[in-house]
Amino acid sequence: VNPVPRWGLMFGKFLAAVVFTAIALIVQLAAFKIMLAMAGDAGANFARILDVGTMVAVFLVALPLMLLAVAVQITIAIVSRSFKEAQTYLGLLPLVPAMPGMALVFFALETEAWMMAVPTFGQTLLFGQLVRGEGVDMANVGLCVLTTTLAALALLAIAGQLYEREELIFGGR
Repeated sequence: VNPVPRWGLMFGKFLAAVVFTAIALIVQLAAFKIMLAMAGDAGANFARILDVGTMVAVFLVALPLMLLAVAVQITIAIVSRSFKEAQTYLGLLPLVPAMPGMALVFFALETEAWMMAVPTFGQTLLFGQLVRGEGVDMANVGLCVLTTTLAALALLAIAGQLYEREELIFGGR
């Protein structure tokens, strides 16, 4: 009866994707915990570090990253001219957050505050600290969460503006 604003449709898609992403992360963390428990002595030390508290911390640190990932995906889907083009871009997208992790394999870094301000890189550093059982500076967590959340909100605002274009509904570019 009442028309839904376009940004409302986009935001509904955003929330649905975030919920499914969160569920996927919970399933992955549970599977990781089960796998370590089944590994016996080989995974005992790591299983002790990866307790429920650490898993909850990993989830909370990953939450802004989930928001950013979904915002990026929605923005790419809106600007793509076809399903195939969007599929190509979205297929390459996982390489972007994987790059900091690959860099950390080759370079030992001392964590600095500016690193926490870089989305995906800050989370990668925090995940490493949590999994290794190291102490985590809450100021670093706050900075990481803030900058990643702000980046997600900025992308969501851009996607909302793009969603208002007539070409999105009627085609033609």
